Order: sequence, then C-alpha cells, then structure tokens
Amino acid sequence: MPACKEVLETIDRMILSASGWRGIFSPCGSEEGKGTQINDPDRIIYAAAAYVFAEYLKSIYCSNDSALLSANEGTKICVLVGTDTRPTGRSIADAMIPVLVSLGCEVKYTGNICAPEIMAWAGSFDEAGFIYISASHNPIGYNGIKFGLSDGGVIPAAESVKLISGFREFIKSDDPEEKINLIFKKYLR
Repeated sequence: MPACKEVLETIDRMILSASGWRGIFSPCGSEEGKGTQINDPDRIIYAAAAYVFAEYLKSIYCSNDSALLSANEGTKICVLVGTDTRPTGRSIADAMIPVLVSLGCEVKYTGNICAPEIMAWAGSFDEAGFIYISASHNPIGYNGIKFGLSDGGVIPAAESVKLISGFREFIKSDDPEEKINLIFKKYLR
C-alpha cells in the first residue's frame, strides 16, 4: 500500500473544485499517458472520494445513521456511476464501487456514458446521486470526478466545499488507507 505521503502529494497536485476533482491519473504520470490502470495512491484517493460522497448522501437523504437507507420507504439510495472514454475510467470506477456498495448504496454502473445522459438519468430518481468520471477537455492522461444529485445537476459550489472539506479530513485522519482496505475486504466477502 502507498505511504500516506504519496496520497497527500497526489492530492496536492489535484484540482478540487465545484466543477470537478481532477488530476493526472495515467499510471506513467504523463498528461498524454494512455494506460488503463491507476496507481495505489490514486485508488485510495478515489475510494476515499466515494466514502465521503456516500456519507454526504446519507446526511441529506437519511434520518438513520445505521445504513444508507433513504427516508422514502427504507429503500437504498441509488448512486449512478459512469465514465467517459478515458483509459483510466474503469479503474477509477473499480476503486469507487466497492466502497459505495459496502456503505449500503445501490450502485448502477453505466460504463461509458455522456455527462448529459447520466445527469438526466439521475433526475428519474427521487433520492439519488451520481459520480461521473471524466476530466472533460483536459489531455488524455487526466481524469477526475463530478458529483451530482437527483436534480440532475452537479453539486452546487457551497455543497462542494463541504464535500472537499470532508474529503481532506478523511485523508488526514488516522490511517485512511487501512479504513479503505477494511471496506474492500468487507466488499470481497
């Protein structure tokens, strides 16, 4: 597993904003890298992002702290996960989905999808969120994520600040890598 220092260094190179979280995630570290796998620090970062997003969804949709069940008839909150066609998209989804499932979310993975499609699909749910894995106009070695809710839009700037703050707190907490690894072990059972 990567040292926490590597995770923090990677986060320091990322852009975390309301319009998305992005950075270079090509395994070779190049803006033009076309590798499909992500490195261990990247896996921890994306898994932590999924964890924080699941907790965020719980805070807005759930009155129950024990599971990610919505206020609507005890159903699980749905999280749509989709990617653009960047090479690392599937690896990033593979880092996020086990965390979401382990935290009680119902995950619907779309594979490659356009941003307007996943946003429109999210709008067909009462209580849902989406994670769109894309770095838009950046070179192919970049990737990133956009978070949104069932209103079909990305999370507003004020809410994004809360999500970024929660993410930074989680990463700086005692042994975030161990927390993520325990979640992966739970998922693999």
